[in-house]
Amino acid sequence: MFVEAIMNGFRVKLLVDTVATLSIISPDALHAVLDDQSPIFAQVDQPFLMADRTALNLEGPVLMSLSISGLVFSQRFALADTVIDGILGLDFMKINEC
Repeated sequence: MFVEAIMNGFRVKLLVDTVATLSIISPDALHAVLDDQSPIFAQVDQPFLMADRTALNLEGPVLMSLSISGLVFSQRFALADTVIDGILGLDFMKINEC
């Protein structure tokens, strides 16, 4: 399931993934919503495996404010090269009691 969110005035589509341990944002989506076009991130040491067991290289975290259906949330995202705008993972659901 995808949800539409607003980040810094830009609309993004985020996959709600109850299996993902981390929330992720793609470089394209991040650069569209950030004022700073060349942020510097650290490597994330936590491994992240896709459903097909391939590993993603993660950087981050970056703290973002997002609005979903008029509700505003603050969420940490790891940066990863994905074909979708981003993923809302279990970290988001646990913090926000979803």
